[in-house]
Amino acid sequence: MTSVDGAPRRFHLPFHGWIVASVVFAALLLVFGSRFSLGLFMPFLPEALAASPADVSAAIAMSMLGAGVMQPGVGYLSDRFGPRTVLLAGLGCGGGLFLAMPLAGSVWQLGALMFVLGGFAFASVSPVLATAFMVRWFDRQRGRALGFATSGTKVAMLTLVPAISVGIATAGWQPTVLAIGCATLALLPGVVLLVRSDPAEMGLHPDGASAADAAARAAATSNRGPTASLRGALGTRAFWLIALALCANGFVMNLVFLHLPSFIIATGHGATAAAAGLSVLGAFGLGGHLIIGFLSDRVRRKSVLALVFAARICAILGVLLVPGIGSLAAFVIVFGLLGYGALVVVGGLVAEIFGQKSLGAILGVAYVLNQVGGAGGVYAGGLSVELTGGYGGALVLAAAISMAGLGAIALLPGTRAAPAAKPDPARP
Repeated sequence: MTSVDGAPRRFHLPFHGWIVASVVFAALLLVFGSRFSLGLFMPFLPEALAASPADVSAAIAMSMLGAGVMQPGVGYLSDRFGPRTVLLAGLGCGGGLFLAMPLAGSVWQLGALMFVLGGFAFASVSPVLATAFMVRWFDRQRGRALGFATSGTKVAMLTLVPAISVGIATAGWQPTVLAIGCATLALLPGVVLLVRSDPAEMGLHPDGASAADAAARAAATSNRGPTASLRGALGTRAFWLIALALCANGFVMNLVFLHLPSFIIATGHGATAAAAGLSVLGAFGLGGHLIIGFLSDRVRRKSVLALVFAARICAILGVLLVPGIGSLAAFVIVFGLLGYGALVVVGGLVAEIFGQKSLGAILGVAYVLNQVGGAGGVYAGGLSVELTGGYGGALVLAAAISMAGLGAIALLPGTRAAPAAKPDPARP
């Protein structure tokens, strides 16, 4: 085929890193969507297992406990064997969990499945693993790639969870569980064929740069920060400041995500408004991932993370000091647009400060603090309602913890945003 001037027309495939990012996006959509949907099966499991709802809830919670316990080990495996191997194992465990759920004959068997298979799947197919991939495949466009890949978690909320709800209503819970397992396992061939842990395995360079450009950039940035081991990182102030920020992030985001519908109802609005608020939060979260990723490629990541925390604090203070529909709408929009972007920024920030040598292990250990904070946020919301009859106390605590997180971010060493990409003369 020729162009209008008679010259041969050349077609160029997209940089393979974006294909890797797309597969990671799909993996997060499937695994996080199935994780978000576990509550949809709660009405059916007590009867199937001859157990109380409390016992079934405890069994499902074992998946969260397992993920927290396994997260550091998964990070080490990613550093040792590559994120592709971990992704394959995580998808296998996730698919196996849902295929095995109907076979569980007692609540302890369900709990064991959740802890072992669910824990490994949710720890493996996570924003930590997405970061391990994207820092290898991208440099200049790392923030955008991370924002795109991790937005799969938000698309899951908007698409997969409603689809699972429809499947349960039309086909029943057991066929729906099996369909989730099969869909998750069906992604494995795509990982085998399309995903590599590092662009060097395909003779490529990050961002699709030419060999000369990649070599020049490597030489220019070779003295930018240490290449730390996990032990070395644990001995630095920067690691614990990041861990504190992640703990604050987990607290406030899990408080908002799980208690937002009840909070909207408690402020005098109905169940329809509560459902709409959660949908708006998820919709803005999808765009927020992409916006935050783009900003982190143009502005210092430390500054972007500080902006996210400061916006959250302002939104919380708004609903506390000026209650009303306007401040509530602003609260939902801010937490949707900026609330979920912290993990996108933290992944790139950790890579800049500590290097890539032990990135999976370092980020995996730090991410445990995000889970701990999340558990605290969930509990604080319920405790606030029990003690005071509302969410005011929990929101005051969330604002204070967010301020502590903002202070930790301010004390982090400064890092530079990636420079704008230069055109590659070998690629028109």
